[in-house]
Amino acid sequence: MAAFQQELAAFGQPWGSDDIGALIGAAHEAVAEFAFDCFATAMDEIGAAGLDLGGMAATYREIEERIHGSFTTLQQGLGG
Repeated sequence: MAAFQQELAAFGQPWGSDDIGALIGAAHEAVAEFAFDCFATAMDEIGAAGLDLGGMAATYREIEERIHGSFTTLQQGLGG
């Protein structure tokens, strides 16, 4: 996201410095700040979801291994 912010800043202020340009610039800054805040929040949430998903996967793997072990034990007990 930092690279995108730098790229956006590299364009400068192409809207000019007259009255309308100043209004456009102010609106652009407010919208860009809000958008980057939203992007940062979304990135944090996606990262947290990824960590949670990794934890769930580990739990499922452990359960599947226990189930497999139980069936192997049952199969051996039945002479298989």
